[in-house]
Amino acid sequence: TRGLSERARRGLPRLMRTFPAHPALTAAVHFETLTDPDDHARLMHATFTPGPELADFCFDLSPAVSAHATIRWSSVGTAPARAASVSDHRARIARNLARHPHAAVRTLARGEPTGDLLDASPAGRVRLISMLSNDRAALSARLREHAESGEAERRVLAIRTARRLGVLDGWLDSLRALVDPATPGIDPRVAATAAAALGGMHKEPGAQAALEPALDHPDPRVRANAVESLGRLARSKNKARFIEIKTSPEHRTRANALRALARDESGRTDLDTAGDDVASMLGDDRPPHRLSGVWLAERLLCVAPTRHERWQTLARRVASLAREEKDAHTKARAVRCSRRLLARISTPDQPIRDTAAERTRDRLAHYAAAYSEATR
Repeated sequence: TRGLSERARRGLPRLMRTFPAHPALTAAVHFETLTDPDDHARLMHATFTPGPELADFCFDLSPAVSAHATIRWSSVGTAPARAASVSDHRARIARNLARHPHAAVRTLARGEPTGDLLDASPAGRVRLISMLSNDRAALSARLREHAESGEAERRVLAIRTARRLGVLDGWLDSLRALVDPATPGIDPRVAATAAAALGGMHKEPGAQAALEPALDHPDPRVRANAVESLGRLARSKNKARFIEIKTSPEHRTRANALRALARDESGRTDLDTAGDDVASMLGDDRPPHRLSGVWLAERLLCVAPTRHERWQTLARRVASLAREEKDAHTKARAVRCSRRLLARISTPDQPIRDTAAERTRDRLAHYAAAYSEATR
């Protein structure tokens, strides 16, 4: 095609569509067209090229050519595709196009069904919801397979997805293996996510025991998540363990242990149990511990009664950090916490009224009275 004029090269794809050529000639023309310097000629070939060769033009350097080819190639809006109907080759193309340098192509590719259970596109979310409604057990099993092997990012995403959808039934053994430091080849991010997921398995009697190995994990985030999850599962039943952990040199682990100690069995905040330790964290000479101390104070003080003497002492300490703290991160968190505490002081300690429910109840009472009058 190099010997043809520019106009001839632009009209060649229409001619080849009218008079089908030998497959070898068609392939030769296709490969020469991919490197044609004329954008219009490549655009015409992207318009008339059928079959799998069209995907080659989706990666064209010209935004107009690549976007036009991607629109033709994409199946978005044509028919609801099942996960099993998407070939691996097509799914791979869609994932590559999602990293295309041109924004229009990326937008089109992200809506393309990939057949991937962890696909974050709207079509992928619809597929997840459909599986959740039709076959919850199968969805849980497939997500567990993704969590047990593969890249760390996808394993983390699988655990988070299963946790968000509430399909962790039967995952106890898998999560126990992921958080155990003796299991080889487990990325700390996967172990930390698994430790957090175990905190929601209240119906599993072995969940607390599964967290025990994670408390000795070499990664601090895994240990911190394990303590937080143990606090959600055990509440006041394991006070001795939390008293032991609250002296940890790792700030997140220490804060989570104190948070668990400050909650009674019903989930209410008890500042008498851990108030002195919270004050100690707020006055610690290590910036990460002060930062975690403010984080802890925000979560305890914003739900505790404001008339409590210890509440007022801790609130004044947070306000002092908001004014005088040198560390920028700690100061910003202390300022945010102080604003929330100020709003709490302005609100009386009384049960929150559900005005919508009260209006509905009054309306139903009115209707019931009117019905009684009508039936007399």
